[in-house]
Amino acid sequence: MKRCLLPAILIVVALAATAHAVSLLGPAEPAAEPGKFSFGIGYFYYDDLLKNDGSFRFLQNQVYAEGSYVFSKGMEVFMRVGAADAQMPDFFSPGFAFKDNMQPYSGIGARGVFYTFNPQFDIGGSLYLDRVWSDYVESVTPLGSVKMKASWSASFAVLGAWTPYKVFVLYGGPKVYYGASRLTVDNQVNGVAVESSRFIRTDSLVGGVLGTRFSVMGIERLKMGLEIQFTERVSVGGMASYAF
Repeated sequence: MKRCLLPAILIVVALAATAHAVSLLGPAEPAAEPGKFSFGIGYFYYDDLLKNDGSFRFLQNQVYAEGSYVFSKGMEVFMRVGAADAQMPDFFSPGFAFKDNMQPYSGIGARGVFYTFNPQFDIGGSLYLDRVWSDYVESVTPLGSVKMKASWSASFAVLGAWTPYKVFVLYGGPKVYYGASRLTVDNQVNGVAVESSRFIRTDSLVGGVLGTRFSVMGIERLKMGLEIQFTERVSVGGMASYAF
């Protein structure tokens, strides 16, 4: 099992080098059978604190489609494509917020069960990395035009799962995560264009995950997942998926 998981993690890490939005992780146990695919659509509301000189709130609405493939029992890889906005209320001063509309993003990840204690309890992990591919821009600020560039994130959670029935799983555990962006400010000083830049990242690096996944209307292949993530603030999301 460890031999199966290691190549998947290495592939994900390698692809991420070409890759800020912490997002839904899901349970470690795949939704489909080995050798099968699943497809889902989801939404995640991300609320956290970023920091540079001080901390400030960052909000994001994410919508996405996810495709996954189960390459061996208990192990899957997945990819996402979607769009996400960016909001930083009162970032500059009260009444002057940073806000931009949906921009495209994509993500890759792997999920897997490390050890099965019995049919009802197991422990595993979920690894996810993503990147927003366009700049966020806010032009009406006291500072001039501000861009949020090269936004990316990475998350890894160790998840314990309780599966009292085949159609229901409850999971949770700690996670480590990191998200970063670069803010650039374009302004005019005595008629001369001046650009300044600073690095921002997530305020905390450790959080938690609690979620559930269950079959819908008794259809085992059709599943709904709901998840809460705890960082400096609380984020929530969900995904509906179908296993082929």
